[in-house]
Amino acid sequence: MKTVSLFCAVAGLAATGTITQAQVVNKAPAAPVTVTSLVPDSAFFIGAGGSINSTRFTDQTLYAQGVSTIYQNGVEVGSGWAGGPMSPGFDTSNDLAGAAQLGYFQHIAGTNWLWGAKFTYNYVGGDAQIQPVVVPQVGAFTGASPSTFTGNVVARSYSTSIDNQFGLVPFIGRSFDWGFLYLGAGPTLSRVNYTFNDVVGLADINGVHYDITGRSDSYSASDWAWGGEIIVGATYFLTANWFVDFSYSYAMTETVSLSYAGPFSTSARGGFEDTGILSGTFSGATTTQAFTVSINRAF
Repeated sequence: MKTVSLFCAVAGLAATGTITQAQVVNKAPAAPVTVTSLVPDSAFFIGAGGSINSTRFTDQTLYAQGVSTIYQNGVEVGSGWAGGPMSPGFDTSNDLAGAAQLGYFQHIAGTNWLWGAKFTYNYVGGDAQIQPVVVPQVGAFTGASPSTFTGNVVARSYSTSIDNQFGLVPFIGRSFDWGFLYLGAGPTLSRVNYTFNDVVGLADINGVHYDITGRSDSYSASDWAWGGEIIVGATYFLTANWFVDFSYSYAMTETVSLSYAGPFSTSARGGFEDTGILSGTFSGATTTQAFTVSINRAF
């Protein structure tokens, strides 16, 4: 009997040991789940979207001057000139516009850091206008009775705008499972435009007002202005091939000075004729803050 009981006890211990080992095996920790980032190691990309732009027109100056020769019955009897500047106070322009970009990025081997560059296009659409416009002038004329005088160049309106803006922006960034954050800076090239509408030159000589230029005329000028911008952005990858790009940029242009000129001719009582050129300059710079969202395809 003792032998049988001892055998049963040993068998029971053995069975208990087997169950405990099985339980230990079943409770072993699961293998860690590997999370794969959607951000490719490198990719070219192209995208399109829209932007909200806030544009300020800074350092603006409008200069106008008239130079003329005075004739009486076909004989030159004198000459005159007058000129002066004014600083238009343009309001800030807030606009919605279209935007596009194409570029490339690549991870630095073995890290989550990346570098890249993108070429951007933003139709800024910023414009501002003042009306009416009065440019004060001081002048003088020579002849039988030399004298100094004051005057004004008066216009219906004066406006400026900035539209097509291109940028080339190298950037660095830090990638995550969902996308990457980036910071960049680079040069810009923007088209700026000026329009001076229905312009007339007037003079106040010895208390008498004279229309020096006669009929009104209009002037305009456009040019491309170099500048620079900084960009802060974030991408969110929907798949390995598609992502959304959110960015904020601050861009500023150089101060551009553009010239305008046009002839005039008027006749007055007493057989006097006044012929000359009205000319001047438009000058200024712009700053634009833009919030841009675009959908992009990575290749």
